[in-house]
Amino acid sequence: IQAAFRTYEIRRTPLTPQDEKRAGMSYFHETIWNGVPKFLRRVDIALKNIGIDERVPYNVPLIQFSSWMGGDRDGNPRVTPEVTRDVCLLARMMAANLYCNQIENLMFELSMWRCIDEFRLMKSKGTQGKMLQSIAYKTIPPTEPYRVILGDVRDKLNHTRERSRQLLSNRISDIPEEATFTNVEQASLYLRTGINCINGKQEVMIGYSDLGKDVGRLSAVWELNKAQEELVKVAKKYGVKMTMFLHGRGGTVGRGGGPTHLAILSQPRIQLMVCSELQFKVKSLSNHLESNTCRYTAATFEHVMNPPVSPKPEWRALLDAMAVVATEEYRSVATLELEYGLQSHGSLLGRKQDLPIWLGFGAAFKYAIKKDVRNLHMLQDMYKHWPFFRVIIDFIEMVFAKGDPGIAALYNKLLVSKDLWAFGEKLRTNFEETKSLTAGHRDLLEGDPYLKLRLGDSYITTLNVFQAYTLKRICDQNYNVTLRPHISKEIMQSSKSALELVTLNPTSEYAPGLEDTLILTMKGIAPGLQNTG
Repeated sequence: IQAAFRTYEIRRTPLTPQDEKRAGMSYFHETIWNGVPKFLRRVDIALKNIGIDERVPYNVPLIQFSSWMGGDRDGNPRVTPEVTRDVCLLARMMAANLYCNQIENLMFELSMWRCIDEFRLMKSKGTQGKMLQSIAYKTIPPTEPYRVILGDVRDKLNHTRERSRQLLSNRISDIPEEATFTNVEQASLYLRTGINCINGKQEVMIGYSDLGKDVGRLSAVWELNKAQEELVKVAKKYGVKMTMFLHGRGGTVGRGGGPTHLAILSQPRIQLMVCSELQFKVKSLSNHLESNTCRYTAATFEHVMNPPVSPKPEWRALLDAMAVVATEEYRSVATLELEYGLQSHGSLLGRKQDLPIWLGFGAAFKYAIKKDVRNLHMLQDMYKHWPFFRVIIDFIEMVFAKGDPGIAALYNKLLVSKDLWAFGEKLRTNFEETKSLTAGHRDLLEGDPYLKLRLGDSYITTLNVFQAYTLKRICDQNYNVTLRPHISKEIMQSSKSALELVTLNPTSEYAPGLEDTLILTMKGIAPGLQNTG
């Protein structure tokens, strides 16, 4: 607790891609490395409980981890070929280090002399008399075949680690490449170097974020769904096994995020990629890792055993027309929130469009029903029988349940000029109308009582109010707030000055404490609301 209180809440400088990679790899060491085996054992037990005696094969990983950190060129000028090379070397060095520790543990345990003939043949090709650094022997006796072979593996891993370190530091290394592990077959390491040779397989990243900000949620997900269908056709034509790589699962609905289970059930063959700036929360604890991997696996099994139905031609035609109307409505009111750029989102550029993703839905539904009243029954049929469409509506329903027009009205009053107040009122009316048109249940979130209970959290409302008044003071330096006495007796009785109690940002262009307060409210509201946006 003391460590948490004495750690800076605010990152003063943005992460470089290399820093981001180091932070991401640290979670492999702390949680993933030991968490995944525990998860696989749970899968084995679950399969055995339903009468399947076969274990999950060791050489067929049920779950794999890849990374785009340092390789994302989606408008990020900081990511250069040199940066990508560095993060690949960094990943290789860290992976070799993890395996080195495990190999030395195995060398301590595997003292047996008896082994199969194939293993003795491997041993005879290895180097005898290796130094054994981590246990009580100075050399490895030739009568211990496991230790002899593992000694060779350990030495090659050490060379791999040291060569990567030298290349990172000096761009050259005195260790030849042939003395290291460089591919999957040699070391069972899955290192993507970009050279994420397809060998009959292709991964394609589906990035919702930028398209969603350009045309709105409805058009974005529909156009990307159609693009995935076309990609699958091309892959089948040329005999390529294609996997869709879904970007941004951990973020807001507007950036392709949302509840995991629903997202998987609505998609074709996919992998999931959690936003790097959010992965630290997801992977920070072993129990979180286990629950997340279980959730992914259960949803994937359900998806494979009950694949989504193909949409009827009339459903597709209606959604095509609705998407056009939704985009027109969305673009008519889209804005750019400059203040959002104050946060450092990993190595990504700071400024992002922060737009309500429900924009356009109301106009699209009104258009469909006005065009033909029978379309209302068609939309209900689509919701009932088409998982893709049902997930769109469920996600929007979740956003509506988390939205608060009252809070929006406070922001509108404090931060918007009076001549635009009517526009804010119009948006809030649009919010309520769209909510009534798209709600798929009698009561919003009746299927998720836990989340419904959390939405009444007074902490989030308090942070919203703090944020609104902080933004007001940033935008209007003449705005004065009457300070009230401190509630805390400790602060009232303290002889320390405020500057000693709170570390302020000396480089801020605003009044003392305002920028820090704004960023802290963002860091509090975002995890409080989770995947809305």
